Amino acid sequence: MRTLAKILLDFIGSTVEGKLALENWPKNGCCMKEIGQTIRSTSEIRERAMLATGSIVKLKVEEQTVDLLGLTRSGLIIRSQAFQTIMGVAKQPFLDLRCSAYQVIAALALQPWGQRLMNEFPGFNEYILAGQLRKLKKERCEV
Repeated sequence: MRTLAKILLDFIGSTVEGKLALENWPKNGCCMKEIGQTIRSTSEIRERAMLATGSIVKLKVEEQTVDLLGLTRSGLIIRSQAFQTIMGVAKQPFLDLRCSAYQVIAALALQPWGQRLMNEFPGFNEYILAGQLRKLKKERCEV
């Protein structure tokens, strides 16, 4: 059932309308907390939770308004601790987990607040300069 819930959040969060609906949903905070706990766990649905996070955070440049940028930033509460978890997943040896973490990183890179978060995160620039993301592209991660 939890896997289905994460698939549903992934689907709903992939559109602007879905993001706005999630913002007004009374259980949104509880849901995002559950996704965060799943990402930090060692369960088999960890990849699905990462994909749902990426879908919810992702905003195309033409969709970015002050309200939607604020929504993705505050609704997800991606802070340094959460980004540390995402980076930990990105460095794991399992291709499916690394690809899902890469999708979250790519979604964050499209937003000014996400760029600041990543730039301020210790070790992120070195990770990029070491070519880790290029290696992921060669391994056929789809973003």
